Amino acid sequence: MTEKPWENEPDYYFWTDESTGLRCAVIRVASHGALCGYVRLPHGHKYTKRRSYALGKLYGRFNRHRGNGVHNIIVHGGVTFHGNLNRPNGGKMRGKWIGFDCAHYMDYCPGFEKYAVVQIRSLHEANGTYRTFEYVKTEVESMAKQIARGV
Repeated sequence: MTEKPWENEPDYYFWTDESTGLRCAVIRVASHGALCGYVRLPHGHKYTKRRSYALGKLYGRFNRHRGNGVHNIIVHGGVTFHGNLNRPNGGKMRGKWIGFDCAHYMDYCPGFEKYAVVQIRSLHEANGTYRTFEYVKTEVESMAKQIARGV
């Protein structure tokens, strides 16, 4: 890969989505270099009352027809996180957050370049697509809109 957009992107970014008023975040995972997107759930939202284990069993597009959980949120790779979010510089952020990652099969993870594990590298390099900051931010905003609609 000749272009390396991750070299000119922020490693983390926090904002309040203008259309929903929800707090949002994009954070890069240091170990594999991929970006993850998060939305803080509004106080009293139906997903704040669910236990992380129950949400974890329900996330992902493959389960979205079961009818009662975060699997109804359509976002890159499905919802893969629910819980308290750590600040990149330490400490916890307020509230419950849900999120997704961009380290799925065929997602290019720039951090894997430093590992000598051929199997991991081949999964993420062969025709993989790097999910840019702008892509992840757009997905986060879409997820915020779905949460605000009560999906």
